[in-house]
Amino acid sequence: MSTEEHQQVVRRSFTRQVGLFSGPDSPFAQRHASTVSWLEPLDPEIVALDVACGAAHAAEAAAPRVREVVGIDLTPSLLELGAQRLRDAGIANVLLQEANAESLPFVDGSFDLVFCRSSLHHFADPHRAVAEMVRTCRPGGRVVLADLIAPSAEERDTFDDLHRLIDPSHVRSFVEAELAELLADLTLTYGETIPIRLPIDIALTEQSDRNTVIAPRCATTWRAAGAPASTRPRRTARSSSRSRRASSTAYAPVQHRRVQIRIEGSDLPGRTCRGGGDFPGYENVHVGVQKRRKPDELLDRVPGDAATAVWTFDCEVVRGANGIDFKGPYIEGRRPGERFVYLSWGSIDDAGTFNMFRRAKLMLDAVDPTVVDAAECSGHLVARLGLSDARGHPLCAAVRPPKVEWSAT
Repeated sequence: MSTEEHQQVVRRSFTRQVGLFSGPDSPFAQRHASTVSWLEPLDPEIVALDVACGAAHAAEAAAPRVREVVGIDLTPSLLELGAQRLRDAGIANVLLQEANAESLPFVDGSFDLVFCRSSLHHFADPHRAVAEMVRTCRPGGRVVLADLIAPSAEERDTFDDLHRLIDPSHVRSFVEAELAELLADLTLTYGETIPIRLPIDIALTEQSDRNTVIAPRCATTWRAAGAPASTRPRRTARSSSRSRRASSTAYAPVQHRRVQIRIEGSDLPGRTCRGGGDFPGYENVHVGVQKRRKPDELLDRVPGDAATAVWTFDCEVVRGANGIDFKGPYIEGRRPGERFVYLSWGSIDDAGTFNMFRRAKLMLDAVDPTVVDAAECSGHLVARLGLSDARGHPLCAAVRPPKVEWSAT
């Protein structure tokens, strides 16, 4: 396939993917785009180039910290979407234009910072594209690359085949050492390589071979690229009798996946709960899911004599260097590994006021990681449990299996 033919494949493919770049559910919007640590240091005098910018999510994040960002991309519909997003956000220092990464329309040394995120594997000639990035970066500036890499050279063909089923514009992934070698003739610094699990269906569009992708694999492991922090080869290239220095920084953004939690409760204790032992007893008992740090705000107060109780709400499953975490408006807990959902029990008085008297904590750290994997694929994490304790009183305290059953269906 010629370079021009591949460019047409890229344009067609990403025109069909525009929906993945727009709206709050966009996987690009969920990548903590506000974080620019992978591009730092930044300062107000920097003029930056975002290569293969897509809908300008990375450019938007960098814009408040620099003088100007120029973004280039092959796909006009993505640039139009990016321009609209920037207008809506009131960002005026980002210029977007159609251009080819392998033949950048800028003179040598035009930019203080040139960066490219998650695009190298789409380039017909990534070495030429990186050479163009280096050419347009001023002496003393920085070139920053971030991209997915194959787990190993032996697994690369399978990895690439899978990605082509998802997106036909995928060309070839790098392994870790190869990505580092792209800038081997320059002064290099490396960031870390971080494993990230992403459900494949987050990137599926109508052009993807969904059945072939999903049938044998519910999820796969993608890795954002770089070399180990301890590996720091240093070389210098000469240009116009001056040392040109560039850095290759790996960046693995924390990955977020929206999942709907469904809590299905049975065996409720009744609307009138008689006292016994240290339990004083209560009338007009109801139970609901408490909003984070707001005991007076409950999702769906269910009477204690209902046959069943069901609550559904959205959360985000977050995968990063510290493992699995859960976040959302109904997720409690101060830090990863301590997250839970409150089921709040209370009596409702004549004025309609809910007076909480005890709570149960559905501990999310007790969810089996394989169930979380499956939930990311299905989009649903389901808890099934009885809501009365051994004495027939409202369930309270920390709840873990076997008192609760977690599944993805």
